[in-house]
Amino acid sequence: MTDIVSRLDPREKHFRVPGPHPELSLFLRTLAPEPATPPLGRTVLYVHGGTFPSALAIAHRFDGRSWRDELCAADFHVWGLDFHGFKVEFARDIGLAAAPDREIAARAKTTAAARLARDLDFTNIRRYPPEDYAGIVVLRLPDDATARAIGAAVQRFVREEAFLAALKGRLAIIEVDRVRFRAPLI
Repeated sequence: MTDIVSRLDPREKHFRVPGPHPELSLFLRTLAPEPATPPLGRTVLYVHGGTFPSALAIAHRFDGRSWRDELCAADFHVWGLDFHGFKVEFARDIGLAAAPDREIAARAKTTAAARLARDLDFTNIRRYPPEDYAGIVVLRLPDDATARAIGAAVQRFVREEAFLAALKGRLAIIEVDRVRFRAPLI
């Protein structure tokens, strides 16, 4: 399978470290200061807490700047490590940007990935039974929500172990100030 991961910065480099299971690997992303300088002991390795990838943590830009950008500006070489099995795939990056929902859902199912979208079609539990997926998360946020507000809403819940533990096989609806889990059909 071709590994396609979005570069959050054109200078960013990606590496995969194979693991004991063929389908799992460690993912590293790195960004050097500009202009690139030798590390000289000024290196930061960010290891996320196992709930979401480095792209949504150290490298996520709010109002155009990330923590990684600030560290690079201070002349640090910054590395982000994603644990086995934790990654984000954007439909646009894996050739599914214009794909029908059923194809995107099939990809989530075959990769055992939770599906996160603003698309309300995924709340149709007859068409997309939550028990068939690692979890379906639908964002119910105002249409004018900024990227910062969307990121904050998602991070507020994905950082909570109870949310992640309850997600498998369920439909979660994230709103501005709460999360609801859809009851299963009887």
